[in-house]
Amino acid sequence: MAAIALTQTFLESVAEEAAFEPYFEAEAKYEALAGGNIEDEEASTEFVMVRAAYDLCAGPGGKPPAAELLARHRGELPTPAIRALEALLSADDALGRVEVRAGAPYFLRFSDRRTLPCQNVPADAAPLLIGRLVEFDEHFCLLGVQENRDPDLAARKNPERSLLRPLAGVRRILERGGLPIRSERALLQLVLLMGASSPLPTFDAAPGGPGRLPELVNADGHETLFTASYYEVFDLDALARLLRRSPWKIDVTLEHRREKRLEKFEAVVLRKPRGKAFPPGDVVVAHLSATRRRLQVDTNSLPRDLEVRRRLDRIGAGVLRYVRTRTTTIEAVRAKTLSPRQLAKEAREAERMMRDPKVQEELAELGRKYSRWWCDTVVPALGNRKPRTLAKTAAGRTRVLRLLEQLERPAFHPAPDLFDFDLIRAELGLPPRFPVS
Repeated sequence: MAAIALTQTFLESVAEEAAFEPYFEAEAKYEALAGGNIEDEEASTEFVMVRAAYDLCAGPGGKPPAAELLARHRGELPTPAIRALEALLSADDALGRVEVRAGAPYFLRFSDRRTLPCQNVPADAAPLLIGRLVEFDEHFCLLGVQENRDPDLAARKNPERSLLRPLAGVRRILERGGLPIRSERALLQLVLLMGASSPLPTFDAAPGGPGRLPELVNADGHETLFTASYYEVFDLDALARLLRRSPWKIDVTLEHRREKRLEKFEAVVLRKPRGKAFPPGDVVVAHLSATRRRLQVDTNSLPRDLEVRRRLDRIGAGVLRYVRTRTTTIEAVRAKTLSPRQLAKEAREAERMMRDPKVQEELAELGRKYSRWWCDTVVPALGNRKPRTLAKTAAGRTRVLRLLEQLERPAFHPAPDLFDFDLIRAELGLPPRFPVS
């Protein structure tokens, strides 16, 4: 459907807009949830494409992005495109079975017992089909079709009824986890895919709850989740050339071997951070490692992984093909234990590096830059005020000093060396600190 391609183009055009950041973060979570229940990668991608932009109320104004597309460009779009987008925004999932009449397949929808002439319905399908049923100008199309061969479900008079019961609860759980869905029936297929025996997805309503590790976020404000996306490479030379010519800010290091043949390359994708409380300058969004057969893309959040994969999709066929994405939580990384020999080796390497005068100076310079920046940035712990502004009054100086005294305790701050506290006190005209035991 052309409207889906139109929506994808719109999403690419607004990828840098801050107002769409909540949507892209929600879309990444939704894609991970769908991918965990749909084994086929192509089917998983289609599932997200025909639902996320029309179901996730996480765009500007709490609307799906497709609704924002209509609000911005309705006057520029042809009437068929407008009606197709409206049809997608109002469509819900439908469960039914196939009936063949006069050699043509029809879709019997259980919810209203209507038999509909429907596109994309195979005549030899399983007893039950479920997908997104879109009605457009009295024509019906079933998108993102999945077959269900469960004989117990097929034997029920109205199998859809048993699936509707948990939808309200699932919707509330997803909403607490940052996935606001516009309607309960839009979750029908996902609930069926999870199955009655599968646990419902769980999200902590508030970070820092009992038994939960403190939430760590990256420079974009995304929750940290280590991702690795893998691609099959067909033409390494073309891939390196296209990356270097792309409009991205990217640093590519090539490695040639015999007869100047390109064997592999490393690359980092850079851009400005999207988080508000982070020093200025570029951050590494992704690290790319490519050989003549495989490309691996490493990021530290699902939204960043999705951002880079969207960019790579533009390169086109014949150069590389997406295979899969794997994710690892911080909890899983922390759970991995190293042998005593590995721990001793890492300790020696760290000690050797820290003795390097060049490393020491670079760290000191980074600390000075960060400390000057901190003096003039909004600090949530100070009531969203700037330390330099607060330090101009007696009450403000007391407040800033109290915070600094907390930060100066090594056990309080995860990276105390990042701050040059003496410099901060001098910048703000505060008294020098006492040695902290």
